[in-house]
Amino acid sequence: MTHPTPINEPITGDSLVFVYGSLRSGLGNHRCMGDATLISTAILSPEPGQEFRMVSLGTFPALIDTDSETAAPATGEVYGASPEVMANLDSLEGIAHGLYERRRCMVTLEDRHLFAYVYILADSDTAAPSVEGGDWLKYLAEQRKPATRWLRARWEDDLARWSAL
Repeated sequence: MTHPTPINEPITGDSLVFVYGSLRSGLGNHRCMGDATLISTAILSPEPGQEFRMVSLGTFPALIDTDSETAAPATGEVYGASPEVMANLDSLEGIAHGLYERRRCMVTLEDRHLFAYVYILADSDTAAPSVEGGDWLKYLAEQRKPATRWLRARWEDDLARWSAL
C-alpha cells in the first residue's frame, strides 16, 4: 500500500483544505479557520494511494492510513485558505511535531473533483474505534442520543415532582 508523500513545508499561496473533524463549521476548532472561505461540503473517497479510515480519538477524529479492505469515505468541508490560515492549521495539527501529516488528496464535491490538503494522523497504528459512516457530525449526534434521552427522562421526572408540590 503506497500513500502520498506528506507535504509539510510552508504553504506560500492560497490553498484548498479538506476538514473533517473539529475544524468543521459549528465545531470547537472552527475558529482556527480564520478568514478561510467555505467552498462546499465534500467526500474524501478511497482511491489507490489514498486509503483512509476515520477513527475517534475521543473529542476529535483522525484519518489514518489503512488498506483497501477497511478504507471508507470521509465527509467534510473544503475551504479556500490563505497561507496564514494554513500555518495556523499546521500548528493546531502538530505538523512540526509529527502528530499529523498534510497530504494532497482528491476530494469530490457535488459537481467536480479537485485536490485539497488533508491532515492525516502520522501514526496509523491505533486501536481507536472507527467512526462508522465517516461523518464526524453524525457520529457526535449518535453519541449524544443516549445522554439526551437520559437527560430528557430526568427532566420530565423532576418536572412531574415539582408540579406535584
